[in-house]
Amino acid sequence: MKTIRLGDYIDLLTDYHAGGSYKTLKEKTKILYTPDYAVFVRTLNFEQSKFDTDLIYCDKSSYDFLSYSHLKENDILINKIANPGSVYIMPKVDYLATCAMNLFLLRFKNINQRYIYYVMKNSESYIKKQAHGTATKTITKDDVRNLNFLIHGTKEEQNRVERILSNIDRKIEINNKLNKELERVAKTLYNYWFVQFDFPDGNKRPYKSSGGKMVYNEVLKREIPADWEVKLVRDLFSTYLGGTPSRNISRYWNNGDISWLSSGEIANFPIVTSAERITQEGLENSATYLLPKNTLMISITGNIRVSISAITACTNQSVVGIKRNSDFSNSYLYFYFRNYIPQFETLMTGAVQKHINKDIIDTTPFLLPKKSILSSYQEQIDPIIDQIIDNALENNTLLRLRDFLLPMLMNGQVSVKS
Repeated sequence: MKTIRLGDYIDLLTDYHAGGSYKTLKEKTKILYTPDYAVFVRTLNFEQSKFDTDLIYCDKSSYDFLSYSHLKENDILINKIANPGSVYIMPKVDYLATCAMNLFLLRFKNINQRYIYYVMKNSESYIKKQAHGTATKTITKDDVRNLNFLIHGTKEEQNRVERILSNIDRKIEINNKLNKELERVAKTLYNYWFVQFDFPDGNKRPYKSSGGKMVYNEVLKREIPADWEVKLVRDLFSTYLGGTPSRNISRYWNNGDISWLSSGEIANFPIVTSAERITQEGLENSATYLLPKNTLMISITGNIRVSISAITACTNQSVVGIKRNSDFSNSYLYFYFRNYIPQFETLMTGAVQKHINKDIIDTTPFLLPKKSILSSYQEQIDPIIDQIIDNALENNTLLRLRDFLLPMLMNGQVSVKS
């Protein structure tokens, strides 16, 4: 093992602001919120693994001006202001991309790029300690150059360590891509059957397109198949609003073994882990409920989101859980409520933080398809949802394995033979 100064290996260290003054950048670049020539990659993309949703864009003129910060696969990025010192690596994407405002872009020479990423990731707490400032903590380019790391002494060792960790990350990436494709397939069939109403009729023809009888429903304010019904969520399902054990009582939180979900975690589909855990005593002394696996979760504060919990968990008061009954699987519930998000958003209130309340969930109209149609759909899509959950659980196991191996590989506690 040997100690290096990071600056001795840096080939490129740049950021969005390297293009000139704020005035120049404002004149030369535009942030756009509809798809355009290229994508501004920001911290959110990394922290929520959102490289195909919640994107912001720039036009060709902006992208050309920002040529100094164009992104490539395996580029390393560091937060310089928001949560300064967090380290990320750029995945392969199918669009042109450039650095957003709060990130440094690094490329290296004479060292395996992914290896040095793992070195830096393993030392993230050390990097974060370099942040300085009073009101807003920041890390500068000089701070980055002057970082010191302990690395393996030979390129052969570095490459072997990188291969082990990269193989785990690539398997995680494969599972993520597979899940996106599986979800796309499931959503397409759901929309075809339950939005367009072109499920197979008795002659295996698309129902509505083939002249199937439709009737206007006053509750949904649209036509639905003649023999379908509409009821309220509260008439069909049990719903539960979460709560938070007192933060002032440490024993409710210390060494807890019960998963406790916040509204932000509902952005993950499916939900396979929680950032915080509470104790049994904490559960018993709060308004939260312990909900079983396969509970549908809806965040009702800030961004309305829908997901499925693949773990037994309770939630905070910004999340409503819906227990499904035997007639409905999550392959129907998940897409029904996800499609309903725009209607929920029109009902949000609040001056400081927009939200809906549990009563709005309870009084949501719920479309009941004919049982034979619902059963046929669920028989086809349930295995897809199950596979998505299995892949996500496997990824969680792989992440734990990688995080377990990372420090031992980096400090030489575990050696890797060729």
